[in-house]
Amino acid sequence: MPVVTTYTGYKDFGGVMFPSRIVQTQDGFPSLDINISNVTANPSVDIAVPDAVRNFTPPPVRV
Repeated sequence: MPVVTTYTGYKDFGGVMFPSRIVQTQDGFPSLDINISNVTANPSVDIAVPDAVRNFTPPPVRV
C-alpha cells in the first residue's frame, strides 16, 4: 500500500523553517492531516533513564 506524505506551507518559526501543514495518504485516501501553528527548536527536556537501562551490562562477546 503506497503511503505519500506531503509537507507544505513552510514558514519561519523563530528562525526555523518548518512546514505548517503535513498531509499523509494511504493508497490515495487521506489518513493524516496536521496543521502546525508553533514550533520550538531544541527544547530542553528532562528524561529519566530507567534503572534497567542505566544498570545494563552487555553480555560478553566471543569471537
